[in-house]
Amino acid sequence: MNANILKKSQIILFITFSLFLVSCNKGCYGNKLDVNVESIPVQLNYARFDLELIQCKNSADIDHLRLKYPVFYNDYVFKVMRFAPVENDSFCTAKMLDLAANVDFRNLFDSTQKVFQDDAIFRAGLTDAMKHFKYYFTNDSVPQFITFNSFFMYQNIVGDDYIGIGLDMYLGKDYVYYTDSRLDFPRYLIEKFNKNFLIRNTLKYFIEQHFEIVPSNIFIERAVQQGKIYFLLDALCPEMPDSIKIQYSLDQLNWMKLVEKEMWVDFVNRKVLFSKSAFDNDKYFTDGPFTNAPSVSRDSPPRVGEWLGWQIVKKYMDTHSNVTVKQLMDEKDLMKIYKDSGYRPK
Repeated sequence: MNANILKKSQIILFITFSLFLVSCNKGCYGNKLDVNVESIPVQLNYARFDLELIQCKNSADIDHLRLKYPVFYNDYVFKVMRFAPVENDSFCTAKMLDLAANVDFRNLFDSTQKVFQDDAIFRAGLTDAMKHFKYYFTNDSVPQFITFNSFFMYQNIVGDDYIGIGLDMYLGKDYVYYTDSRLDFPRYLIEKFNKNFLIRNTLKYFIEQHFEIVPSNIFIERAVQQGKIYFLLDALCPEMPDSIKIQYSLDQLNWMKLVEKEMWVDFVNRKVLFSKSAFDNDKYFTDGPFTNAPSVSRDSPPRVGEWLGWQIVKKYMDTHSNVTVKQLMDEKDLMKIYKDSGYRPK
């Protein structure tokens, strides 16, 4: 594919698509998913573990925390903070008390409070998403959402019945410690340490934990698997901009739409679609400043394989109006979805 995509002759088309995508950034077909969920009862279980931990003053407080969050507490102690290789209540209690009193940890908490003290918008967003989830998956359970801080270790973690939200990883690209050389965060990642992505990331982790991910090394099956995840994000958050869902800028979305046909033809000609090379295919699904794969311009956004898979699943659902969101997520034959979609960008 020609790396110099945006030639002068294409500028008018680029501007046209820019205006088109501004109007369609919520998904031009998305009104099909804009269902009424007001009457669906959902009591969001949203807990501020970070706040409760910082308020602990003695071992009794830590014991209360352990009893209140039996699963998450153990995961936080052993997997997130990695305080001990084996269970030792007295040792872990002491370490947790030290953490709660640690000056740097308390300063970090203060930084998160400046951003998240008023978390009503996030609670409302997650509540609405879970109402949509129950609309499509009536018999499935809604997880508990638990906030925490971890000295920049995790944005999100998942457990059997909870989704953890690392608030200290959503403080904005200008937060001073993200550029500390000891953390070694690349710039493209720092751009995504933004509260605007909190609901998106949390729901994506939930989807990947809740639904069976079909393992495959075949490019087109990996793309469709990711497309199913993004389509469910469409269903759970019909008002969320596509740029937030895929973590692209508007310019990157425009670029993908502009080169969609050319890229697809190139992938077909180079026999990318049915490649079974995990090493080669990873390049199309790995995050980065751009997609570092053969024949893909450095002007590209990252993870073009995910974006193409999303378009395939959209096409499949557009042409199969009888298929429900639940049936889509239950379908394990990824090649069938691709073939039945009739996806051929024009």
